[in-house]
Amino acid sequence: MTTFTQSTAQALYFLPESVNPTLPYSIGFWVKGGSIEGSQTLSLEETWTIKQGVYLFLKAVPEGNDAIDLSVLSDRIGEFMITPSVRNTRFLWIDNPEELVSRWRFHALTLSPTDTVERLTFFNFRNYELAIASGVICQLNATKDGFVFAPDPSLHNLPSTGTE
Repeated sequence: MTTFTQSTAQALYFLPESVNPTLPYSIGFWVKGGSIEGSQTLSLEETWTIKQGVYLFLKAVPEGNDAIDLSVLSDRIGEFMITPSVRNTRFLWIDNPEELVSRWRFHALTLSPTDTVERLTFFNFRNYELAIASGVICQLNATKDGFVFAPDPSLHNLPSTGTE
């Protein structure tokens, strides 16, 4: 089961298996307004129900000698989230989270309250680029351990993908 563990900054939870002190990357979840009372761990399914939460993909580690200051990071995410153009961010990749928000190199995927991608979004990952179209629905996969992005059949005319 995919489970996030609360950090020293109450609003931040991290996926323990994503934290590797030798590689400066981690996966986390930030809760607007602080922690979920009585929850030191949250499953992926539980985080998905928290609509004021953001999934984080950070080029930083939350523990060890080179750890980022988690209280500062949490405050900066809160500052970032009040920006109107990214207010509905649900997934956030930050390449330099130790910098001031105004200097962040980031990719933000914004979802509407119905979990629909709000606008065409491009992600550049070195030699690869990923595009997620506006109107695509994001949901948990069947095993509740990952995400699926699928077009809404009412908006797209795609051939059947069912098995025969």
